[in-house]
Amino acid sequence: MTPEQQLKLLTDRLQIARKGIILLHDPKAKTASMLPAFLRYLRDNHYRVVHLVPADAKTVSGKAH
Repeated sequence: MTPEQQLKLLTDRLQIARKGIILLHDPKAKTASMLPAFLRYLRDNHYRVVHLVPADAKTVSGKAH
């Protein structure tokens, strides 16, 4: 897929759902080159970008085990 096709696919799906979680783990340069335009789209359409951090395996609900 070209970067433009990737961007269209993502933005079309977001326009339909109006919410969601986007997980990109593709190491290809085409995906990386699409990201600036995708991030602009998210900003311009008032989406929030958040960073998810896995829970520490030793800590559950703030309590050490």
